[in-house]
Amino acid sequence: MFNPLEFCPEYTADIGIKKGEKVVLLDDLIATGGTMKAAAELVEELGGEVVKMLFLIELSDLNGREVLKDYDVDSVVQFEGK
Repeated sequence: MFNPLEFCPEYTADIGIKKGEKVVLLDDLIATGGTMKAAAELVEELGGEVVKMLFLIELSDLNGREVLKDYDVDSVVQFEGK
């Protein structure tokens, strides 16, 4: 499995997340959920706990929420395709 902490330690060594720390992830858009899933996995690998994911816009038809079903996810605006 790819480990970003081993691949780019110069970028992740000073990320500032401590073991047991609660983290809220925020992004402008949720489409497929892949980017936020990767961010959450990094936080968890560093010992943090993702307690919330927030998005401004959600593209509902792309089912990003399903990818993030293990997390508490909210969005401000939802758009559905035609």
